[in-house]
Amino acid sequence: MKRLLRSVVVLFILAAAGAYGAQASDTGGAPSVTSLDSYLVAPNSIIGIRGTHFYSEVLGDCNGPQRAPIARFFVENGNSFDAELQGKDSANCTNTFVRVKIPASFTGAAHLVVIDAGDQQSAGGYVPEITAPPTGSLNPSTGALGAQTSIQGSGLRPASVPSNSPLTLHMGGTDRPVANWSDTQVQFDPQNSSGAVQAIFSVFTDSKDHSKTQQVTLEAGNYTFQAPSLDPGNLTHQAVGNRITMLGRNLGSGGTVTFPGGVPGQAVSWTSSAVNVTIPPGAQAGVIQARPNGYGADVAGPSVALDPKPTAMNPTSGTAGQQATISGFNFGGGAGSISVGGSAQQVSHWGDQGVTFTLSRDADSSLVTLTRADGVAVPVSQFSVVPHLDRLETNNLPAGSQVVVDGTSLGAGQGKAAVGASPAQPLLWSRDSVLVQLPTTLAPGTYPVVLTSAAGAASNSVGLTIVPGPTPKAPPAGTVAGAPVAPSFDNNHDFVKLIKPPSPVFFNITVDPHKVAAGAEADIVVTLKLNGNPVPGAAVKLAMLFTPGNDYTFTPDSGVTGPDGVFKARVKVSKNAGDSIIAATSGVFSDQDHVAGTGANGQVAVAPTTSNPAQGAGFAPLILLGVAAVGLVAAGFYLNMRSMGA
Repeated sequence: MKRLLRSVVVLFILAAAGAYGAQASDTGGAPSVTSLDSYLVAPNSIIGIRGTHFYSEVLGDCNGPQRAPIARFFVENGNSFDAELQGKDSANCTNTFVRVKIPASFTGAAHLVVIDAGDQQSAGGYVPEITAPPTGSLNPSTGALGAQTSIQGSGLRPASVPSNSPLTLHMGGTDRPVANWSDTQVQFDPQNSSGAVQAIFSVFTDSKDHSKTQQVTLEAGNYTFQAPSLDPGNLTHQAVGNRITMLGRNLGSGGTVTFPGGVPGQAVSWTSSAVNVTIPPGAQAGVIQARPNGYGADVAGPSVALDPKPTAMNPTSGTAGQQATISGFNFGGGAGSISVGGSAQQVSHWGDQGVTFTLSRDADSSLVTLTRADGVAVPVSQFSVVPHLDRLETNNLPAGSQVVVDGTSLGAGQGKAAVGASPAQPLLWSRDSVLVQLPTTLAPGTYPVVLTSAAGAASNSVGLTIVPGPTPKAPPAGTVAGAPVAPSFDNNHDFVKLIKPPSPVFFNITVDPHKVAAGAEADIVVTLKLNGNPVPGAAVKLAMLFTPGNDYTFTPDSGVTGPDGVFKARVKVSKNAGDSIIAATSGVFSDQDHVAGTGANGQVAVAPTTSNPAQGAGFAPLILLGVAAVGLVAAGFYLNMRSMGA
């Protein structure tokens, strides 16, 4: 009985094995693939493959005696590899599903077939395509103006990429298509922007149906754009035409510079770290802007302060009343001032690029200075003041006479005079009139009179007629030639100064106080003016005409007038009581005043007839003044002199 049961069991097992073998050898058709868990497959990753007829439709796993299905991948170069099956259990291998591991060496792309135990290869309209995810990073990841960069890596353009499909770079919020790139490099222009860079392209998921694709995104990293910049700061006391240097970073190799006022500057040189530029005409003060080529925006630079820049003056010479125009730049909108040798001039027009002024009567040849309203002063040019003669106050004079020549812009300093070819001696000189001593050698006739200023500018000429002079009178019998004549004043005579009629010359001596104790001191003030203007630098001498005693002193007894035309001294009168009459002389002019030394009358003493440095210039020079009086009266002058008595 036991033997019978054993036989039945064996027959049952054999029958079952035969039935299984029949099922395994006939799975119902060739295998087919319907889908993959992923079409982007990294090396060493595990993917699931779904389809039909992979193994057996009876068993739930691949643990039968037949060979397990094979997943075979054909790569780009025509070679192939078989992926490792992860197991035969139902979790890894069934008739409709297998899980395989991608080899570590896998790169690029490959299409898949599944081969069953009967070596039947999956077929049909769908052949899945897998692609290894690309790898890459930015190199370089930073750059300045105009710099190029790239994504460098692998798997950037496998065979699974459609040939007509562009790669899209997404950066800084914008998409940029790239038509040409390689499997290892994508070059692109970051276009002066910063941000995360993504490379996006499509790959096939079906090697037979190219309409089926999947998008691939590579995070390539962050790109940092090094924007151009200029150092701030203040460039002071610059002017049109100056070359300045602006320092900075990442400035590129060229561009444009714009100055305040919208005026472009001319770049002399341009590097990544420095821009040299010439300040153009029309530029104003303010912040300079630079725009590097390819940047598309202005870069703020340093602030520039511009001084006035005169470029021309027309004319450069003239007489009082002459208008002159200064041309240039940055004179300012508000009116400033113009001076010639420190003398302010009348401005009739003031503009940023032009100023017009009128030469004043008190200007001498000197440097013209322009001072802007903000106080910045610059030299302009030398202006030559040309004297102009208007008239002679007298004419038809004998040789050796004095004549006053009136004019304009004759100058403050004494110049030269000429009558024809003969030099003449200027005795007094002012800006409007000059007193000239005519040469005694002039023969009767008409001569041109010309004045030359101290700066060397010659005037026009006026005609002077020399007539025969009077026959000189013979001196009194017994008179020694050149000897002084005693004055005809009485001691203690009340000296009264005569009032001068109008004259271009004002020469005056004043002694104050008029009464002092005998032997006391008084102040002396001598004033010299020509046409109302002070005459500085004129020589003045003091002399005692009348004194009760010779024990007087002057401190000092001579000198020159100051800028105000005034010479000051002190006199100490005689210790003898009585009037002292004091004379001051300058050239041919003389004036007198007196001081009374009060007390008991002393003996009257006549002033000495020779010059004594301790006692004054003496009386002798006044004799010559007496001789010259006739000529001065003829010239229209009234000299406040006492008659010297012959």
